[in-house]
Amino acid sequence: FGWSRLDVAAGAARDEDLWESPQERTTLLDALTTRGHLIASTTRGRRRDGSGFWASVSAGWFNTPDGRHLLLVFRNITAHMKVNQELDESRATLAALVNSTSDMVWLVEPATFQLTQFNGAFATYCQRERGMTPQAGASLDQLHGSDAATWRQYYAAALTSGPFCVEHLSKNLRVLWLSFSPVRLGDTVLGVSTFSRDITELRARELARADVERQLLQSQKMESLGRLAGGVAHDFNNMLTAITGFAHLLQLTEDEPDRRE
Repeated sequence: FGWSRLDVAAGAARDEDLWESPQERTTLLDALTTRGHLIASTTRGRRRDGSGFWASVSAGWFNTPDGRHLLLVFRNITAHMKVNQELDESRATLAALVNSTSDMVWLVEPATFQLTQFNGAFATYCQRERGMTPQAGASLDQLHGSDAATWRQYYAAALTSGPFCVEHLSKNLRVLWLSFSPVRLGDTVLGVSTFSRDITELRARELARADVERQLLQSQKMESLGRLAGGVAHDFNNMLTAITGFAHLLQLTEDEPDRRE
């Protein structure tokens, strides 16, 4: 707290001076009165120069020949609180990032493949397509129904062979693009993560575009064939004109019926 032993012995450091807020002192002492003791209660301490710090306080009563006394143990946990705050901020940022995408993202644990974490897009998909609200701990059967065996193979393949991608046709005829990856922390496998996108409409548009392209190609083929046929007909017409002309001239001088025919 920044007080010397002499200051304390002279009574310069009062108990009220050890708290950043008088209300925090009152709240802690009220809790102490109710419970009889406190263990690692978080509060804000105040140094002699007025600066504050996070403290973990444990307190209890004990008796001596001089009377009843209160023992308080303060531990400076400012660094610990800072780490926790940074961790909370990091988690919040990661959660916001994962939930900001329209892709479905979820994580299953590595033994039974139960659901552990998921984003809002995954929850929305489950509610819309399966009529269920996903919860942490949900099993493969709860999440995928009769398709659970296929998903079990996907997760197992990711653990044994590493990351891979696949297109999956669900039971409700939705086309899903799936990316599976094992999640590790050092040598420990935490689970299997899945990134998924519903590409049903995309595939339908691609098929429609391919059909239009086939029709256009067929039309171009027929147009080319028509031009070819027109050219051939024109060439034959030129020859037939000469043939019919000479045949007409021969008819003028030929009297024998078979030859005229």
